[in-house]
Amino acid sequence: MTGLITAMGWFDGEKWGDATSTRGESPCVQDRSVTWRDVSPRGFSRFGRIGQLAKAALIATEMLDLPLVEDCGKIPTGVLLSTRYGTISQDHQFYQTVGRPEGASPLLFPYTLPTGAIGEVSIRFGLTGPGLIFFESDYPLAHSIRECLAMIDSGELDRAICLGGDAVSPEDEFLLPPGRSPQLRTQVMAMVIDRCDSRRQDPNTIAQVSLRDNLDIETKDDPFSSIRSWFASDGSQSLLLPAGDKVLEFMSTTTVTASGPPG
Repeated sequence: MTGLITAMGWFDGEKWGDATSTRGESPCVQDRSVTWRDVSPRGFSRFGRIGQLAKAALIATEMLDLPLVEDCGKIPTGVLLSTRYGTISQDHQFYQTVGRPEGASPLLFPYTLPTGAIGEVSIRFGLTGPGLIFFESDYPLAHSIRECLAMIDSGELDRAICLGGDAVSPEDEFLLPPGRSPQLRTQVMAMVIDRCDSRRQDPNTIAQVSLRDNLDIETKDDPFSSIRSWFASDGSQSLLLPAGDKVLEFMSTTTVTASGPPG
């Protein structure tokens, strides 16, 4: 199973960017969190009112430079999000409002559901394909990509945004399982993956990803950094990442062309 990667974006809680560059970073101002105006000139007035995971997913997806729904209408693209901790920070905030005399916050509740993140992404970009959430303890993005490739192979979809990662507030770190690294608080990555079809090759393709049988590879403790570093390199070497009992192999389009059959 093989798919074509046509765009990549990421957000690590402080900086954000695309496949080859960092586009911005959080202002060094005390008690000043990232605003949507910091991230993009394309407006999004509700950004301050949505949950942590939804914010991180939207920032990473904005780096894909997709057209907005008001510009191009709806498109048949799926959204797959895999996460370790779901909406744990939003859950904690909501729980703290449960005992109030006026009742629990109705504004926080929708974002205690991870589907709120894929909903915000789908609405902004007019995506009408399947929207799925997965809980994965080891390599969230790899799990999303694996599921996406399986759905492409079965004919369920031709294109999807694959998201993986977490967004946990520092003050909620005590809620995480013991032994988890603090660097895993907020890291979300997004990729657009298309069906590999020679009849409609996308000129924006930046890499190819394939699902292989499991190999004896060294486990990557931080696949987020590994993927970013690989995209920033010349791509002469493929990147292998665990995906359950399989392995994802990332190859640059240059390498694929060079190793393929002569035209």
